[in-house]
Amino acid sequence: MSTKNLARTVIEGGRAWHNCWERRNSNGVERSWEAQTSARLRTAIEVEELVYRPRQKVYACFRDKLGPAERWLAAQAGRPWMAGRRVGQRGQAFFWFVQTDSGAFRQTQRLTPTEVARFVALPKSYRNQSDAFQTPAHPEQ
Repeated sequence: MSTKNLARTVIEGGRAWHNCWERRNSNGVERSWEAQTSARLRTAIEVEELVYRPRQKVYACFRDKLGPAERWLAAQAGRPWMAGRRVGQRGQAFFWFVQTDSGAFRQTQRLTPTEVARFVALPKSYRNQSDAFQTPAHPEQ
């Protein structure tokens, strides 16, 4: 299965082979049983002894390919969410700033409108931590 959406390509694997067989087989068995019971009902004198049995449930079972997604998530564990980047405001625009070798920050790219909305919605204390123009307060040791 190929698609331009890599998330769908990696994860979706369709139905498990045994589940396809179970679903097809259960329908065939049920149809056969109901046909036999209906034929007996047509010819039976005493109807109380003949009963349609309830259908057995066959639950869906999928063979999703979760290994690549799990490996990627495991590799990301413990890493900082913003990858050492900070946000700074220049005039009315917000920009990403990355740390240089000297410890200073340089401007890289402008935040998208959705990123700006998320940043502005953060608590003021967290925005101050992520501000590229302020030095973060280090706890006393």
